[in-house]
Amino acid sequence: MTIIGGFANLLLSNLPPHCPDGEYLNIMVSETQRAEGVLNDVLSFSQASKAEGQVININELVLKVQEMLSLRLGNGRCRARVALNNKPPMVWGNRDQLTHALYQILLVLMDDVTVKIKPHVSSHIFGDDCRVEINFRNKNNHAEIEKALKQYFGVSKSTKRLSLIVAEETLKYHGGMLGMESNMDGTPVLFVQLPVHKETADA
Repeated sequence: MTIIGGFANLLLSNLPPHCPDGEYLNIMVSETQRAEGVLNDVLSFSQASKAEGQVININELVLKVQEMLSLRLGNGRCRARVALNNKPPMVWGNRDQLTHALYQILLVLMDDVTVKIKPHVSSHIFGDDCRVEINFRNKNNHAEIEKALKQYFGVSKSTKRLSLIVAEETLKYHGGMLGMESNMDGTPVLFVQLPVHKETADA
């Protein structure tokens, strides 16, 4: 895949200006990059599957993902506002898989949905569940953000990226879910919900 993309890039750089074949080479380059991205997601998930289950501090996981996104996206635009629960929500599962799932969800948000608006990420405990909520506190264009959220995180799997499908299946495997709802003021909120680790909660 890398070789095909490399040669397509080489041919593209040697084409004369306004050559009609440039469009086809551009398609080859972009589709090769897309396929490489899919393969990287699958390989990352496969590698994470080898890790064993353990008690996970959701607050620490959120901060780690925030740091990963800051390094990936740069320029400070990925720095989400974070407000974490004073009592860290603890869950049981595969740390690498859950990190990968939350990272992919937030990456799509930062990269495609809310490039200019920094989301507000918070953690909460609701009875037997914990939540990581991603709010978008901008009343001026919340309808536009809600439309984008439905486009990327809607019900139909046929239109979703593989990375998001894998992320959702990871959450389901851990007894959790990915959902969307609206605040009382109509602003949209995306949430990741997972069951609280009962032994830790009872301690």
